[in-house]
Amino acid sequence: MIDLGDVAARLGAAIPLIVGRDLFDAGALTLAIDGALLGVGPSGGMAPGRPMPLTARRGIETLPLTIEGIAAHADFDLGNGGTVLIGAAFAARHGLLRDRATGTIPGGGIGGGATQTTFIVRSLDLAGVRFADVPVAVDASPTANDANIGVRLLRRFGIVTDFPARRVWLDAL
Repeated sequence: MIDLGDVAARLGAAIPLIVGRDLFDAGALTLAIDGALLGVGPSGGMAPGRPMPLTARRGIETLPLTIEGIAAHADFDLGNGGTVLIGAAFAARHGLLRDRATGTIPGGGIGGGATQTTFIVRSLDLAGVRFADVPVAVDASPTANDANIGVRLLRRFGIVTDFPARRVWLDAL
């Protein structure tokens, strides 16, 4: 059990529950974020959309994408209801922050709040879809991945997850 009051207060909305990783590890699931749908996924290892490989990193599933043409891995984070995050180390390595900061925003999740620097990513390619001029925030935590995509981008796809098979399908809506 975890008290979600702190996170709810920062988000300004109630959080009645979190669907845990155990459900995703049990088999294929179909998700439609804006349709508020969570169901059993199709059997047989096929689903509509583009199949994407999943790679585990620190207990989080990641998937490939490109950020301004640079190959990267992003946390597949259905718990991130906020801004797309870019890891500080990734941003520094590729000069993404150079003269591009647009401000700061409050951020953070279950681990606590943080102030995050914001900037605009000129292009982000995910599952064959190009997103232009994407507002992002810098994740300065030492364990940050290259990126963390959440529901702001994922809501634009029909999603089938199959964590046991190490795959997710993203079907552009």
